Amino acid sequence: MNFPSPGPHSGPRTLAILNHRGERLSELRTGFQDRGWEVFTARDLKSSIQLLDSQDFTAAVVAPLSLRPENLEWQELFQKLSPSRPIPWLVVPWEGTPPGTVGGLLRRQRDTLANLLALPVSAAEADTRLQVLLQLGFAVAEKQAEIQRLRQMVITDELTGVYTKGHFLERLNSAFDGSQRHRHDLSVLFLDIDDFKDFNEEHGHIFADHALKTMALSLKEGRSQDLVARWGGDEFVFLLPNTGLQGAIEKAKRVLGRVQQQVVSFEGQTARIQISIGLAHFTGDDIHSGEELLRRAERAMKTVAKKSGKNQVAFWDHQVDAPMLLGDPAGD
Repeated sequence: MNFPSPGPHSGPRTLAILNHRGERLSELRTGFQDRGWEVFTARDLKSSIQLLDSQDFTAAVVAPLSLRPENLEWQELFQKLSPSRPIPWLVVPWEGTPPGTVGGLLRRQRDTLANLLALPVSAAEADTRLQVLLQLGFAVAEKQAEIQRLRQMVITDELTGVYTKGHFLERLNSAFDGSQRHRHDLSVLFLDIDDFKDFNEEHGHIFADHALKTMALSLKEGRSQDLVARWGGDEFVFLLPNTGLQGAIEKAKRVLGRVQQQVVSFEGQTARIQISIGLAHFTGDDIHSGEELLRRAERAMKTVAKKSGKNQVAFWDHQVDAPMLLGDPAGD
């Protein structure tokens, strides 16, 4: 559930009063207006949905026809109020309604920012209760943002900014299970910088680190669904969902070509790097795990692309069950 970021409102506070049963809420409306709120009113479910769709409200007060959460009225409202959207709300039950009935409604939706507003309604009490809900929403938003920031740190390689090996394996196994179940295409690339040890010794570790960062930026170009990660050292891997053998070959050729054309510049030094790439495609019958698929791509890279002169693309040929060199890898 995503709530507004904490801090002062960028515009006027807006309140939607959804008065489905004609309660006398004029004093509530006036009280909020006196406190600087802009107040809008709807008198039935249809107009309430239209009102909630018309703009992003700060909060809402609901005087419903029913307190039964399975009722059509609430099925519609739950899609427009928290927890579905960041709109905290107060519910005004019929006079004399047992508190447990209201509690059941409020607990029905997990993470709902809502509370009871008993009759006769008080604008001061309603304002106080809404302020508490808004502050709670802001606190939740801060916590969620911090959790997301920490999670992003865990799954992101600190030097290059691409994903980590652990996150890649998690996504690879999930994608493999899905491809196996639904018979979808899946391909992987395994690439390694050619002669990176010599590059390190010639240019120094700082320049070499900059080269890794520069190359990683170019690797992230392309389809949003493709995932690239640093496998370790100067090795990188790609996860290509819904990609057959020909699509993976085209991707590998584009990556090889981009890296070939790239000039690494840092503090007066310039250099070029080259890579070797291995790829493997899941055919749906002879591979039993995502890691096995990746091992085939790694083997194609190390035993064929590297040993055939480097700066090459090799692929696992299922017909001969062995890695083969791709001809004219960067030709297009």
